[in-house]
Amino acid sequence: MNKIVKQTDRKLSYIEKKRKSQSILWYGVSIAILSFIIHLVLQALTRSVLSQSVPQFMMPSYFSTISLYVLVAFIMYIVYMIRYFDLLTFAEISANKWYTLAKNGYDPLKMILTKLLIRLKEIVIYYTIGYIVTILLTMLLQYPFIVNYMISLYMVGLVDIIFVTVVTMECSLFITEQRDARYVIVISAIIIWILRLSSGYYNLISDPVSMQNITHLFDYFGQSNYLFYFLIVVIIALITLVVRAQKISQYTNFPFYEKDMDLDDGVRIVIPKQDSYEDIVNQFVRNQRHKGFDQLVMTVLIAAITCSIVVNLFVLYVSTASPEKKSEAFGKIAYIVETDEMEPDLLCNDLAFFDSIGRTDAVYENEIILYETKEGPRTGFIKTIDENHNMVVETRKHTAQKQDIIICKEDVYGTLTGRNPWLGVLLLFANTIFGRLLCLLIPALLLYYYKPIKNYLRRRGMSKY
Repeated sequence: MNKIVKQTDRKLSYIEKKRKSQSILWYGVSIAILSFIIHLVLQALTRSVLSQSVPQFMMPSYFSTISLYVLVAFIMYIVYMIRYFDLLTFAEISANKWYTLAKNGYDPLKMILTKLLIRLKEIVIYYTIGYIVTILLTMLLQYPFIVNYMISLYMVGLVDIIFVTVVTMECSLFITEQRDARYVIVISAIIIWILRLSSGYYNLISDPVSMQNITHLFDYFGQSNYLFYFLIVVIIALITLVVRAQKISQYTNFPFYEKDMDLDDGVRIVIPKQDSYEDIVNQFVRNQRHKGFDQLVMTVLIAAITCSIVVNLFVLYVSTASPEKKSEAFGKIAYIVETDEMEPDLLCNDLAFFDSIGRTDAVYENEIILYETKEGPRTGFIKTIDENHNMVVETRKHTAQKQDIIICKEDVYGTLTGRNPWLGVLLLFANTIFGRLLCLLIPALLLYYYKPIKNYLRRRGMSKY
């Protein structure tokens, strides 16, 4: 009998659409495949500023693929929580779905703990399946297999997902307007990243050497106190969650006129045509929200299409322009740095901008210039200038066989005015096969599928807004 009651509590406490266990499996697999594809794309961008900014994602190793999976799994889980917020949290309690159960003798505490445990079990299954698939896919690349940091990275990703889940489920009990409650998920994710950065946790989990020792994650006084904050927040959230959910599950929400007015027993309120009035008001509000939603979707799609077109035009201009053809815009020459000879002034694949100079323009020693050679345009800095305007040009990197290059002023295309490594990354990505397909297909697909996208979002619940 007790077993039957427990099973009934389990079913009633987890009011949700039936989802097959295979859906969780394939969701984890799809996230792993997406992470692996991103890793392959990033390997084509290793000679860029990304290798200095996010080296943990750029290395040819298991550490990079797993770190990418941890990040992508967290982001996609946030999206998943936003989409299914009402089903994955305790929002159903505020909707009075537990009131009848509690009044009929079902233990709210058991139902609360059951739903919480089921959610945590799903998280572990989803995350673990994707984690294993990521490792299996990485084996195809034959990277060195290092088990030590794999265990540490597994804990890193699981902790973050549990963190945002518990906090979100707790907050869902205090917010009556469930539409606004979805912002709690995003805010929780932002707080997690702020804690990562402020506690030194981000630097710790980005270092392959440190992550080979799992005890560094728990080194409160040495490495980072992030997990200490995690334990404190989760314990407080769980206690608050259980107490609050157990309390409000035994009450029901009433209309405002019954809740805000102190009436004697037996007094009844009659509001003529109230239902019709509410239908008209709700229909008007829905229409206004539909208009606002349509405008928002249109604005986002137009912005995405415009950005794609601008990127395509920019890539086309930089790809076809060359100093030899005297291609310039507003007196500037855009040039992709192809070597690392001028590091750290110019990194490989930086997009550098040079002021175009003529015969009468002056150049000075130690200026970085773009000049003509038999092999094509090159960069260097002016070491000396003689009275005949002949220049000795050097690079930052020297070799034993390297000789000074002597050029005349007519060989100089321009002098350096600035560089943008991130535009260089964009151009480098756009010139890959995946980047070309993405830049060309996005505008076409968005233009063609605008109405289906809008209708799909409405059907999936966005029309409530």
